[in-house]
Amino acid sequence: MGSGQSPFCIYRIAPETDGEVMIPCVVWSNSTKYPHAPEGHWLWRDTNGNGQPDPGEYAKTDVHDAYGGNSAFIGARGDIWMTGWGPLRRITFEGLDSHDVPIYAPVFEIIEAPKPYGGIRRVRYDTENDVMYLAGTSNDKTHHWKSMGVHLCRYDNWSKGNRVAAWHVVCTYQPDSNCEPISFDIAGDYVFVAIAERGKVGEREISRGHISVYHKRNGAVVGYIEPPKDWGVGWMDMTECLSVHLRENGEYLILQEEDGRSKNLLHRWRPDAPAKAQ
Repeated sequence: MGSGQSPFCIYRIAPETDGEVMIPCVVWSNSTKYPHAPEGHWLWRDTNGNGQPDPGEYAKTDVHDAYGGNSAFIGARGDIWMTGWGPLRRITFEGLDSHDVPIYAPVFEIIEAPKPYGGIRRVRYDTENDVMYLAGTSNDKTHHWKSMGVHLCRYDNWSKGNRVAAWHVVCTYQPDSNCEPISFDIAGDYVFVAIAERGKVGEREISRGHISVYHKRNGAVVGYIEPPKDWGVGWMDMTECLSVHLRENGEYLILQEEDGRSKNLLHRWRPDAPAKAQ
């Protein structure tokens, strides 16, 4: 999928006919460069399964920035959560059609930003446990347009209407600088927050590639991860620059996009591993 600065796209795989080639099947955009695309914001669904935008497959969407806004996240049940500069948006997954193309209507559920937010910029929803994690801004502005905002909250029983945060943390940042949170992800017992650029917070120097780690149960600070300073690490350059996965052996794989020398970083972290002898 894609989001933010580009159209929001979903692809499917049909190994029996197309091997490992990704087949486009759903797009939200406002571009007129697509064949037969209408003016304004629209949703395209590949209703005949041929992988091509055909006449009659477009629908106008009902809100501005329908192509994903600032960030987007697909939950375990297929619902899409989108963020922009204010409220949270949800598009309900309605199953698969006969071509295995996801069914979405061109209608967005608008969910107003709960306290303490003035605007929501990033989202992760734990479908199984009905827990919502939101990052954003209060009434203060971030320094850079790509920032996720310094506020990070957890909301339990989200689908039941709860909008009171179980915990609220202010993430690592240096005022009036690009040393501010840009992306976060949830895996296992932890919340990982990438900081966009180096800086200084209090007496502590923040290096490029810095990732703050919090416990997802209570928001307590666990520590941080930083690559060596001589690795030529650039600043974090994408709105979704962090992807974390927990392996069955308890190891966390932390994949981090960064803007130095056309590379990504992969960290391996095992919280329960015994400390090495000095």
